[in-house]
Amino acid sequence: MDFDQRHVVKLNAGVFLPRDWQLGTSLTWSSGLPYSIISRFFALDNVGYEQFRTTYGYTVLDPGRGLRFVPLHRNSGRNAAVLDVNVQARKNVVLGRHAAALSIEVFNLLNRDDLRIHTFEPAVTNLNTLSNTTNPTPTGLLGINGERRFGRRFQIGFRYDF
Repeated sequence: MDFDQRHVVKLNAGVFLPRDWQLGTSLTWSSGLPYSIISRFFALDNVGYEQFRTTYGYTVLDPGRGLRFVPLHRNSGRNAAVLDVNVQARKNVVLGRHAAALSIEVFNLLNRDDLRIHTFEPAVTNLNTLSNTTNPTPTGLLGINGERRFGRRFQIGFRYDF
């Protein structure tokens, strides 16, 4: 199916070490989610009202023939697979009748800069925006609706039980 995430593998592990130390990790690997290549434009409907349209596909320049629309199916593209590794260390301390814990967590240990695309809208290709007619690469704006996961994050925690 072209709208689902094919595979997700999760592994969680924790270990208790001497002197009240705890270590843990979580690994998640997932195949890429689908995205659609779209074109958005205004067009008149059957009674002359202007409507905002979204179609699945893109426009290319065929040498000698001009502009041509290439239709695509919804969710025809797929994002890259994502690997997420998180680690945690915790030290527990007994203080008389009370207890405390100090912890540090590292999220996105591998410092992966993943981009998840929801929709991709190539720039409109026309003769006025081409930098070179032998290379029909558009030089206009490019539209990507997506989210990026930036870098490694650290979290430090303190817990006191009384």
